[in-house]
Amino acid sequence: MKRKRSVKWSIVCLSVLVTAFCLSGCYSVEEVDTKAYPIAIAIDKIGEKIELGVQFGKVIKGAEGGTPTEEGNIVIKYEGLSIYDAFEKLNNRTSKQLSYAQLKAIILSEEFAREGILPLIYSLVNSYNVYPNLYVMVSAGSAVRYLDEQKIWLETTPSKFYELFYDKAYRSFLNVMTISEIAFSQISSQGEIVIPYITYVQNEKGNNDSQDKKEESEGGNGEKDSGGEQAENNIKLDSETKKEFNDNQVLSVTPSKSEITRLAVFKDGKMLDYLEGEEIEAYGLIKGHYFKANISVPVEEDFSRLINIYIQNKVKPIKKVKIVDGVPHIFIDINVEVTKISSVSAPEYLRDIPKAEELIERYIKKICMELVTNTKYVYNSDILGFGEYAKSDFKTYKELEEFDWKKNYKNAEFEINVKAETFTNYLVLDPNYEVQEH
Repeated sequence: MKRKRSVKWSIVCLSVLVTAFCLSGCYSVEEVDTKAYPIAIAIDKIGEKIELGVQFGKVIKGAEGGTPTEEGNIVIKYEGLSIYDAFEKLNNRTSKQLSYAQLKAIILSEEFAREGILPLIYSLVNSYNVYPNLYVMVSAGSAVRYLDEQKIWLETTPSKFYELFYDKAYRSFLNVMTISEIAFSQISSQGEIVIPYITYVQNEKGNNDSQDKKEESEGGNGEKDSGGEQAENNIKLDSETKKEFNDNQVLSVTPSKSEITRLAVFKDGKMLDYLEGEEIEAYGLIKGHYFKANISVPVEEDFSRLINIYIQNKVKPIKKVKIVDGVPHIFIDINVEVTKISSVSAPEYLRDIPKAEELIERYIKKICMELVTNTKYVYNSDILGFGEYAKSDFKTYKELEEFDWKKNYKNAEFEINVKAETFTNYLVLDPNYEVQEH
């Protein structure tokens, strides 16, 4: 009798152990080596086909204190009849299981962006389990070529490069939108899409890697040939980039130079045009998407003279919308604080601070009024998102829908007020500035 009980008890214990083992997931452990981690994806439109470029990162190899060996990033390219066809080929031909946990950037060529990006956005969000902080940008020229030439070397995860690249935009007037923000803006918001438009400069001469190597090999005899000059330029660029990334407490080196120079403007998911120059300044000032930024204000008596200053948000811009007789009236209050003045502009600025502040106020009001006017007549697109503030003027969502904000936005009237104040406790001048004795 006791023996039968012990056998039954052993069976029960074994069942419990097997169940616990299965529930723990130990039977289906997946090693890192079984997965592939894309860090960026580029999409080009080539005739009737789609070219997909997928960048996989490689880290620097080397022991502490030793000389690291630098390995470039791998970019795999696929062509398909559609986005879905190209992604399917990527899934089928990759020996490892794809994980999008490190995916940080989607780069689209301008040609592709002008045909519409919303199907791609919705597909990525719904089908590929991408993270909400995935950045989206438009590239001048081929997006796949841009990605192929981004030779990123990092001691941390390579996807950090794109995160820091976008962090630079927040220190200027440039706008950055993640994939979740784009999807949300199209589903539940009255605003439109504005995303970075980047240009790529490999080096000062514009040569590619193979041409640089050719010139370097042809120089010979220890002379400083064109290849040697190029190598020197790359070293200088690497050094500057490394310092900038070290300031962000992440060690990173890249021989290429990427700049967000413009902002791509969209309507209904299709790229219309791009903002540049003063339009970008006005966009950032109205949106309030900046911490500290530099502007150069022309002196009205002589437009060849500029007052170069750094400003920051004193308070976030205040935006209100009132609908009067079916016409949107949009009110914008912008408050900025001057925190730094360049050494060249300091004497003129300090001679009459109230006059300089009035000059800044008029300049900001002028460029902002020009931008909002262009959003009505040139783009016919509420890229500044004023429709979000119009919701409070309607009692129900049905009333808002019947009003049709996107259709009536072109009738909007604007009132812009600007207040500029100089940092009162002290002026942060350039350290090279010295008061000249007369």
